[in-house]
Amino acid sequence: MVQFNIKEIINNKLQLIKLLIIVLAVIILISVLYKSSPRSKLGSFKITSSQKSSSEIDPYFNIDILEKIEAKSINSKRDLFRFYQEPPKVSDQPPPPPPVQVVEEKNPVEQIPKEEIQEPPSMMNLKLFGILSRDGKQIFAFISDGNEIYVVTKDNIFANQYKVVYIDEEKIEIMALKNNYKKTLIYTGGKQT
Repeated sequence: MVQFNIKEIINNKLQLIKLLIIVLAVIILISVLYKSSPRSKLGSFKITSSQKSSSEIDPYFNIDILEKIEAKSINSKRDLFRFYQEPPKVSDQPPPPPPVQVVEEKNPVEQIPKEEIQEPPSMMNLKLFGILSRDGKQIFAFISDGNEIYVVTKDNIFANQYKVVYIDEEKIEIMALKNNYKKTLIYTGGKQT
């Protein structure tokens, strides 16, 4: 059970009220001192040149220079208070085409014929061991690259670098995927050509 001590509660409230009164008194004192200071009076009216000179009021402020600057009119296309400015107007006509320069070649370069695609060295090791036909519809070929034997059909990719392009009961055409070189292996029963 929570017990309340009435004397403590009243004592705490009195301390709070005393603190609020002190804060209010300090705020009132500061505002009165500020209003009576010479700086607050300086900003409350406009100084004109007929009154005291600017050097008498503040040695660092010269009204004559300010009036000279205000008298000059500054014509500038930039406006500090207008953030968006319209873009310059664009004409409806397209720009004229660039001038065409005709360059004559004195010694035309002879066209170099494209070199024939050479057989990749890895393709030289391919050997056809046999061809198996199943009902004349499915044809399988047994090919070795020297390390493994692959059983392939048309459009199969094997050894991650070759594709079977054509296959029949006598020959198989293989294409290297890197340079599209094609090689035909012919099965002659035991001899390979």
